[in-house]
Amino acid sequence: MQTVYLLLSGASCLYFIRREFDLFTICFYSSTIYFAPALFGYTCYDWRSSELYPVSTRAYVFYIFYITALVVSALVFGRGSWRNAQVDLSRNPNAIRPKSQSTLLRCYHGAFLATCALLIMTLATGSGPLFVSSKQDLLDNAPSTLPFLQAGVVLFGSIALMLGRRSGIALAFALCAFDLAMGFRGATAFVLLVGITWLGYKWRGTPRGRTYRLALPFLFILLYLGSATISGISAAIRRSALGMDSGDLGTVEWLGSQVQYTEAFSQQAIFDRAINADIVLPWSYFMDLFRVFVPKVHEFFGSPNDFNAVFQPLLFPEIPWGMASNIWAEQFCIGGEIWLTAFTLFVFATIGTANRYILSSLAKGHYAGAALLTIFAVPAISYMHRNGLVYQSKLVRDSALIALVCFILGSLQHELRGVRYGKFHSPFR
Repeated sequence: MQTVYLLLSGASCLYFIRREFDLFTICFYSSTIYFAPALFGYTCYDWRSSELYPVSTRAYVFYIFYITALVVSALVFGRGSWRNAQVDLSRNPNAIRPKSQSTLLRCYHGAFLATCALLIMTLATGSGPLFVSSKQDLLDNAPSTLPFLQAGVVLFGSIALMLGRRSGIALAFALCAFDLAMGFRGATAFVLLVGITWLGYKWRGTPRGRTYRLALPFLFILLYLGSATISGISAAIRRSALGMDSGDLGTVEWLGSQVQYTEAFSQQAIFDRAINADIVLPWSYFMDLFRVFVPKVHEFFGSPNDFNAVFQPLLFPEIPWGMASNIWAEQFCIGGEIWLTAFTLFVFATIGTANRYILSSLAKGHYAGAALLTIFAVPAISYMHRNGLVYQSKLVRDSALIALVCFILGSLQHELRGVRYGKFHSPFR
């Protein structure tokens, strides 16, 4: 089975390198990275131990089905998309419709205001220090505004990259550095992934686009391995700044273990164990997804149940830290192979529909909707392999709420400055 998966992955990689860039490209490379244990034939869920566990046949069957269904979906939804080849904006900057550009600018300026306000609130309302030796200590006392600040950084940084605002990009990466210093890497990864995706759309159908497609696999590998090491290096810096022994964090030995035992190995260990266990989730589990979107719901009905709280005590009781989740294992525990197959096909159909909308909007010069959907879709697609439905829903909720607030703030600023000066001026040039 390992040989079959290796051959299928290699052939699929050749297909996506030759294929025009879209969301399916992001989906393929992110799944290849998170399914990396299938390439090596083993999983490892505890980086402190050298004990390895072979990937089961049932897991290989799913990996082969997933890659096959992904390629078929890309073929089906990619038919006719050559007609929507993107215009190179560096040669034709007027391709963006004025109304669409105005909407993006309002979101951009609103994101600047919202991010600054959230940063001040996060610094002022935290019950404990933000820079601590352990990330878990920060999570236990994290300000309630921190997730919204991170969502605001992603929105602001992504739009700054899309609009090419240099001062905005510099500020966004400074905020990303602040987030990294606290021990988080999600905001930085999302901003970079959205930027990579937008460049792929921007150069679609151009000579630069063909060169970009060849370099994209290496960019993903570097981004993934970099995210695995940056968090440890930032932890070593925090511990040193606090006068504590950083241990082996950041050393050559530690870096080697990070490459060998990256996040994908523990994530697929969850899937491998779950599909071979007897965990059954009721269909009412989906009701928790609606509770995620109800403000203060946890104060009346308790926090939504996450899949991690179900599988970790049963399958990994010896692990003292949270293991995130695995959306494919979660779906299998809800409805077995049939539901897992149906859910996988639903995900690809959703990606294909979103992709066609983005391409169609870009071809018509309506960049605002395409840009916002890209900002929402890329994190969801890239990180869906390590999350459950509850976390994915929270990710969409926070992103949508921040985008709405930013658009309202930007519109208010536009009207106020229009009344005062007679036209709208950007705070960044």
